[in-house]
Amino acid sequence: MIHLNSLHTITFAQRSVWKRQYELLDGETVLGTLSFPSIFSDQLKVESGERCWILEKKGILNIILTVRLPDAKKPIATIPLKLKRGMYTIKLPRYRSVRLLTNLLKSEYVLKTTMNTTLCTLKLQRGPRLTGDLVIEKKEEFLPEYPWLVYVVAYIALLGQRNSA
Repeated sequence: MIHLNSLHTITFAQRSVWKRQYELLDGETVLGTLSFPSIFSDQLKVESGERCWILEKKGILNIILTVRLPDAKKPIATIPLKLKRGMYTIKLPRYRSVRLLTNLLKSEYVLKTTMNTTLCTLKLQRGPRLTGDLVIEKKEEFLPEYPWLVYVVAYIALLGQRNSA
């Protein structure tokens, strides 16, 4: 589980080039793991503390990302993956939404509220292994209520990196 104060940097890292498994690290402490079951899978299993979510991309023309609990059939959230002017709109439960601004040239992903407040920023560095820094700026606004939101940002970033490679 992500338990951080505001304005905190954590590391997003891939330990092995041979595995599609990633970790969010606070120093040497693993905050969460993201793992794909196979090399061609678009389904991502997220484990963070005692919590677990499944993120999965569905559809061909109208691509939707679903977030669900492992044993649940209904998703917690569905997110249309339609990139408009470098931005995804993520619709949250209870009629709320946030925006994910992307800059693929800089490998930067910025999550903002509708009032333009930055929640977190993920900057990736390419190399043999994918790594990056995730800066949590406003944890208290959404992350306690929707802790899976940080992992959605990471998942969309991974899809973006894979599609631009």
